Amino acid sequence: MDLSRCIPVSDDTPAFVCARCGAVSLDIDRLCQPLGKGCRADWCGSPSLRPPQACQQHPDALRYICGKCRKIAVNPELLCDPQPWPGAADDHA
Repeated sequence: MDLSRCIPVSDDTPAFVCARCGAVSLDIDRLCQPLGKGCRADWCGSPSLRPPQACQQHPDALRYICGKCRKIAVNPELLCDPQPWPGAADDHA
């Protein structure tokens, strides 16, 4: 996926948050332990206080990390500066 062409969704876009790994997703079924629903403005731009962890239920799932605030997401359009997350495959090797 060409992330340079990725356009962030609006701040009021609803998304789901994973309680286990902290990732956000537009689809609740792509998270291992959904915690609740929020919107992009709730997390994007605020610094992440805990480091990203690999997904327990979907360890090979492609995920992205924000180059600015280090938040993780299943959908790159939920981040303001999406970058490929290299740790996803390495954490379970």
